[in-house]
Amino acid sequence: MLKKIQAGAAEAATTAGIEAYYLQGKKNGFNHTPEVEAQIGIMRENREEIPILREDVSSILNHQKEVAAAETKCGADLVAMSDHTNQHPQLKTIMQLFGALLTTTASNRYSMHANIEAIKEEWKAMETVDLKEIRVKQDQMNKSWSTKRYWDKEKKPVKSAEFDSRSKVLVSEFVHMIHSLREKKEELLPGYILSIVQAEMEFHRKTLEELVKCESTIRNMGRITPNKFTDYDQFAPLPESTGGGGGGGGAAVASHIPPPVASPKANVIRAQGVYPFEGQSPDELSFNPGDELIIIEQTGEWWTAEMRGRRGLIPGNYVKIL
Repeated sequence: MLKKIQAGAAEAATTAGIEAYYLQGKKNGFNHTPEVEAQIGIMRENREEIPILREDVSSILNHQKEVAAAETKCGADLVAMSDHTNQHPQLKTIMQLFGALLTTTASNRYSMHANIEAIKEEWKAMETVDLKEIRVKQDQMNKSWSTKRYWDKEKKPVKSAEFDSRSKVLVSEFVHMIHSLREKKEELLPGYILSIVQAEMEFHRKTLEELVKCESTIRNMGRITPNKFTDYDQFAPLPESTGGGGGGGGAAVASHIPPPVASPKANVIRAQGVYPFEGQSPDELSFNPGDELIIIEQTGEWWTAEMRGRRGLIPGNYVKIL
C-alpha cells in the first residue's frame, strides 16, 4: 500500500513538473529551433489569413442580404402605392415597372448570396478541419518538448532521449501538415475566388438586362403631363372684387375658356403632326398625323400650338416644322 502511495505521489509530481514547463513555454515561448520557429510562423500566418478572408466574405454576404430585403420591401411598397385612388395612369405603370425591377433584382441578389454562401462553407472546412488538426499537433509537439525539458532537469537521460525522439517525429508531422495546408489553400482558394467573381458577374448580367428594359420602357413613355384636377375648384378663392358695391355679388369664378385665337400673320410658324397625340388634360391639344398646327411658342420639350380654333400644349418632338 505504501509503495502504491509513493508511486502515485511520484507520478503526480512528474505530471505537475511537466505541466509547469508547459505553462512556462506557453508564456515565454517553447524555444524550438529556428527552423521549427520559422514553420510555426508560416502556420500562424495561415491561421490568421484563412479565417479573416472568410469572415470578410461573410460580412459582404450579410450586407447583400440586407440590401435584398430592402429591395423587396421597396418593390412591394411601390406596387401597393400604384393602386392608390386617382393615381396617374402613366405614373402607376412606372411605379409598377420599378417595383417589379426591384423585386427581380432582390431575387437575383438572393441567388448570388446562396451561391457564395456555399463557396464560403467549403472554405470554412480549412479552419474547422485542417487548422484544427494543426493546432492539436502543435500542442502535442509542445507537450513533448516540455516533457523532455523536465527529464533533462531530473537528469534522466533515457527518458529525455525518448521524448526527444518523440518530439522530432511530432515536429516532422507538424511541418508536413503546415505545408499540406499551404498547398491546399493555393489549390482551392483561386477557385473559390473565381466562383465568387462568377456569381457576382451573373448577378450583374441579369440585373443589367432588367435595368435596360425598365429604363427603355419608361423613356419611351415620354414626358408625363400632370392631371389638372377640377374637383376642388369649389375651394379656390374668389377673385378680388373690382366694383365698389361691397357686400353682394362678387365676380364669378372664371371658367376654363381657351384664350381667343390670334389672327394669323405672315410670319406664323406652321407644323404638321408626325405621330398621334392624345391630350391627357384640358390644357393639352390632341392631333393626328398630317394635321396642321400653328406654333405659338416653342419652349423646352412642350410647345404651345393652335388648331381649328383651339390652343394647347403639344410635345414638340411629335410634329415637324413646315
